[in-house]
Amino acid sequence: MPFINLIADQRFAIQQRVKQSRIAFLGAAAVASIGVVSFGYLSYLAGSEGAHLAQLNSEQEKTYPLQQQIAANSKAEDDLKPKLQTLQDAQTITAKWSDILGHLTTQTPAGLWLTNIRSAGTDPTQPVEANFIGDSTSQALISDYVFRLQNCDSLTNVTLKFTEQKATSSQKKTDFEIDAQVVGTADQKPKAKDKNA
Repeated sequence: MPFINLIADQRFAIQQRVKQSRIAFLGAAAVASIGVVSFGYLSYLAGSEGAHLAQLNSEQEKTYPLQQQIAANSKAEDDLKPKLQTLQDAQTITAKWSDILGHLTTQTPAGLWLTNIRSAGTDPTQPVEANFIGDSTSQALISDYVFRLQNCDSLTNVTLKFTEQKATSSQKKTDFEIDAQVVGTADQKPKAKDKNA
């Protein structure tokens, strides 16, 4: 009968199991060490992000009074916008009247005198009405004056309202009244909403 060496097989199996348990232990240790390192790194990141967040909150608290001042200034600016718009509109209308009076200074013919200038504007959506009242020595001068007023860029819809001849002891004179509208003095009407929209 041949000899079978069972001891060598048992030793080899034991060595294999020891080797496998060492590999398993080393693998478990490696996984554990990677886990510890990862946990430490994540803890460090969380701590640094917490510190960064605390720094940002601190900076925000420092800028809070400035934010409050900006909000107060914005509110004050919004409150002043209507007044500023009114002043700008008044400045524009004043410039129009300066242009009109300058035009009258150079374009009023000899033999024609203005005795009254009136303006009225009750409806803000309509232009300001201007009335020029005066005397002239002839109807022709009044017609010429109407054409001269029509050439003023700040006036539109210039029309002769009436003329009336009056005789005085020394000469004949003609009273007149001319109506016009001042350009750019009407507020813009709000646009009507499109019914198809």
